Amino acid sequence: MAADVLPFLDPGRWVSGQDMARSLGISRAAVWKQIQALRQKGYQISSSPRKGYLLTGQPDLLDPGRIKKDLATKWLGRELLILAETSSTNAAALSSIGQRQNGSIILAETQRKGRGRLSRSWASPPGGIWMSLVLKPDIPLSRVYRIAMAVSVSLCRALSNQLGLETGIKWPNDLLIREKKVCGILMEVGAQVDRLDYAVVGVGINANNDPSAFPGQWISTSLAAELGRGIDRCAILAGDCIHLRPSQAPAF
Repeated sequence: MAADVLPFLDPGRWVSGQDMARSLGISRAAVWKQIQALRQKGYQISSSPRKGYLLTGQPDLLDPGRIKKDLATKWLGRELLILAETSSTNAAALSSIGQRQNGSIILAETQRKGRGRLSRSWASPPGGIWMSLVLKPDIPLSRVYRIAMAVSVSLCRALSNQLGLETGIKWPNDLLIREKKVCGILMEVGAQVDRLDYAVVGVGINANNDPSAFPGQWISTSLAAELGRGIDRCAILAGDCIHLRPSQAPAF
């Protein structure tokens, strides 16, 4: 319930409790309870009897309300599942594939057994963007490889455009900044005869992570390390989805 008022809150703009109550069809007391719940989650919200509420700080948490607020897509990311912890988001997607819509995204704050290509482990501490995209395009198996290509190119453009970071692709599944890995991609598919049933595309982005937290054999970096500051993971996620959208249609 607390997520209901979140889309109304913006940094630098006061919004009245009465306006939120009217828009949501709830009482002002219910708005206040939701504000309190958001504060308990780490949101910093100022209040004034005359002005209402002002968002002054946000926790580094993946929040569906904040992601969808900036999401300008019709189908990709419209179904979001955010887990505090899981073995891997790809495993979570595959185990529930029959229940997932085309374009569903599963996210986790941490993964216990994140995976890369060739069954390599993928360190997934808090602060990263660990997600899986569920795609169900009607395409022949001969075109499946285009999905991974589209995701790689789109994410590369998204990080470059959103953050101004020069990002390159090391085929087939890594994104690099200054020759250091910042993102990995793993696609797993299900098919019958010559038609694709689904593709689950796992994406791991080192976002607000300290590169020293990753295994020594990895030459890694993170978005925060490259920028010298933390990033808004929810905004980056919404932007990633927007950049993914146009590239997928021709690929499929």
